Amino acid sequence: MTTLALGTAVTATVGLAAPAQAASVRKLSCTSREGDVGTLRLYYQGSLRTITKVTYQMKLARGAATNKNNANFRDSGIAPAKTYDSPDTLIADNRERGLTGGYRRGSGGFGVKFIFDIRGDDDHYCTQSASF
Repeated sequence: MTTLALGTAVTATVGLAAPAQAASVRKLSCTSREGDVGTLRLYYQGSLRTITKVTYQMKLARGAATNKNNANFRDSGIAPAKTYDSPDTLIADNRERGLTGGYRRGSGGFGVKFIFDIRGDDDHYCTQSASF
């Protein structure tokens, strides 16, 4: 606690809170054969057991931003494994966007598949996996 003198007759006590633990981030990125890039970020507290949020970022190698993309993941660090299939409405505009809220996990494998919607062409995709 810190006491500040405000004039001669008034004092105020100010509590200085300890800063909250900053969230850490684990990134998984991949690039399709055509050059499209997908990045999934896992924000967590502590030792990657408490995921606070999951975000995605997608960038198309060519063409305008599209809004029918997917970022699907499977987390084997949970029993049973957590599978998240995104709606077919994700935006590929190279901005980080929220995907899902938090959850608890143990340790184990994690994999993501990005599906890029390409107007007038077959969809492009890329995958990435890791163990942590």
